[in-house]
Amino acid sequence: MKKILLALCVFAGVASFAAPLKIVSPAAGSVQPTLTEGQKKYATMPQDERRKNFCQKDFRQKVMGFPAEKIEGHKRAASWPKMTRLEWTGGDEGCEYAVKVVEASTGKLAYENTVKDNFVYIDNLKLATEYKWTVTAGKETAESTFKTEDIPPRIVRINGVGNVRDIGGYIGLGGKRVKQGLIYRSAELNYSPTHTYYTKEELIALGRQADWEKAQKKKTKRYIIKTTTCGKSRMSEASCAEALKYLGIKTDIDIRNNWETAAMTNSPFGSTVNWVHAQYAGYDRIHKDSWYKSFNKIFSLMLDEKNYPFVFHCRAGQDRTGALAYILLAILGVNEEMLSLDWEMTGLYNRGWQFNHERLYDKIAQGFLKNCKGNTVMERAIDYVKKCGFTDADIEKFRELMLEK
Repeated sequence: MKKILLALCVFAGVASFAAPLKIVSPAAGSVQPTLTEGQKKYATMPQDERRKNFCQKDFRQKVMGFPAEKIEGHKRAASWPKMTRLEWTGGDEGCEYAVKVVEASTGKLAYENTVKDNFVYIDNLKLATEYKWTVTAGKETAESTFKTEDIPPRIVRINGVGNVRDIGGYIGLGGKRVKQGLIYRSAELNYSPTHTYYTKEELIALGRQADWEKAQKKKTKRYIIKTTTCGKSRMSEASCAEALKYLGIKTDIDIRNNWETAAMTNSPFGSTVNWVHAQYAGYDRIHKDSWYKSFNKIFSLMLDEKNYPFVFHCRAGQDRTGALAYILLAILGVNEEMLSLDWEMTGLYNRGWQFNHERLYDKIAQGFLKNCKGNTVMERAIDYVKKCGFTDADIEKFRELMLEK
């Protein structure tokens, strides 16, 4: 009898530590935001109100996108996406939990990790997407689902890299959504190169005094460079690995100029990513033969499915990158209000009020009105793409690659 009682006591003690796994949040099927309250408030403003506020110094520096999300143990920037908290109860005391999140329709991995806490925070989720997630402890697994809100844009976090967004998520031609996870835009992935320079005496000894005089006259040191070292990556090894794992970047299109990319031969993402240098311009400056050739190089890559997913970027991810994003989204049928919003969201990263519509963004539309045929933004963007050497069939192929069925 004593042995039976002892066994029951032991069993009761074990049972108290092995409560069944149970999902706490998010509630099954609930809708989770991907933008913070400050970001959402701006993104859902009427277009004329956004434009009016955007050029106001106090609004840009104190209001737009604020407050930044505050989560203990997680440093967050106002230009990063909102995090979703996954929480559960149960499991043995001191056990580890394996957490996995996938897109419900495709099974594509969105997050996985092993943790000791009974919760995790995740971000970089797609818009208007259903996710399935599981938590496993030992032989026991609990699972649930949630959906994400349908409010563009899709902001993306890559630690170390600024101004990262997915051009997907907007509604395009025929009410079809631009596919997410295929083309990202960002600021530079690595710092500008460093240079050492010849002295005047060294150049005279080399018979290159004319280069010294040219540098003084044009007030630039680029004529007297002695050595150049490639700029260091802005990403840590861990940040790079995380981005490759979940974003799957295959092609890095660097549209910075030769000075900014000097000594580069590979992507900061490493040897698995194809680095393509295609210097480009911004705003109304893109309407020249040299930039038509650059766009041809870029768009040709985007017509080949094996090159996806892409990231393209200049230095800040705003002017040259903004012009390229405008063209791509316009030929996909995204309306002018959302084209403007996509450009404006750089305001979360660049707080300078001088970066505004009147000084910069309006020049994109003005350039297309002056140099391209068409009655709409989309028609003028299509005319631009044709000037760069492409056909209606090429544009249709791009749409097939980038628009949901």
